[in-house]
Amino acid sequence: MRPQLEEMTLAEADSRGWPIIEKEREQDRDPANLGDLIRLMRNGLAHGNIDFFPGGDGRIAALRIWNASPNGVRTWGAVVSTADLRTFLFAFAALIEEVHAEGQWQGRERA
Repeated sequence: MRPQLEEMTLAEADSRGWPIIEKEREQDRDPANLGDLIRLMRNGLAHGNIDFFPGGDGRIAALRIWNASPNGVRTWGAVVSTADLRTFLFAFAALIEEVHAEGQWQGRERA
């Protein structure tokens, strides 16, 4: 699945319905492609680099997710609304289903 993610530019992902996840700070690096953005988001979540922003109704309205190098220097971050995160996850699931249906799982046998 990695090749499909690394081949997809963020502009192509946008045209396919993925939400635009803007970096939060000017000094944050730009993701190279969709796979890189997913990796940065995954790393931030896995390492607990996440803040929650409340909405007016008491629910979570947005999340700040950031990535840091091993020495603790922030390398990337974004504030993502829960609506955009939901759209992102549904688009990711749809891409997984598409790749699986086409039999493009590299290095793995189809179930």
